[in-house]
Amino acid sequence: MFTRYNQTFTGMFKKPRAVVESFIYSEKSDFMHPLLFMIISAILVILPAMFLVNVPIEIHSAADNSQEAQLKVLSSWMASVDLRASTQFLPLMMIMLLVPMLTIAGVFFFRNETDGFYSNLILNSYLTGSVIPVLWAAIFVWIYTGEAIINPQISTAVPGILIAVTGVWIYKNYFDITDFPGWIRIISSFTAGYVAFLFMKGIAAGVIGYMIFAINRIMEIQS
Repeated sequence: MFTRYNQTFTGMFKKPRAVVESFIYSEKSDFMHPLLFMIISAILVILPAMFLVNVPIEIHSAADNSQEAQLKVLSSWMASVDLRASTQFLPLMMIMLLVPMLTIAGVFFFRNETDGFYSNLILNSYLTGSVIPVLWAAIFVWIYTGEAIINPQISTAVPGILIAVTGVWIYKNYFDITDFPGWIRIISSFTAGYVAFLFMKGIAAGVIGYMIFAINRIMEIQS
């Protein structure tokens, strides 16, 4: 399994078109299935991040039942979930949200270079699986910075730079970009997809944080 994983990972940086088209057009690909590839990459990052990266936001029960006190608890839950979604569980959010956002952007920007939605979906699935392990560099930054991880420049900008540089490089190799308009197209596509991903991630984190707060609140009332 790990031999095929390594073959797929290295192939995406050397000849990404061979990896993607092997899965799309061949009955039996020599490379790992894109979904399994993303899952293994996510596990390799999420597990160490959970043990090594500290999320300094603590949740305390409200001292009273006033609306102001409950709003502070809700705000803490939402901030905690958002920080974890941007750090420890970022690979999971990338699989769930980055892949479709990049795919939608790719359908627009690469409509003449790919065979439609499915080709873009497979390309961006393999791309995401290849980008996730690069977040190990972000883990070291998060460990070193300690409680400063709550700063968006550290929790969001650092992985964003790593993801963007790696993702654009894979696009460049896949589409064999050699001219300036080509660079503009792949950068625009990735930027549009990644900005949409950040927006959707923020919404998802807010909803999850609110649901956790509501469940805990119900349990407190019933106890």
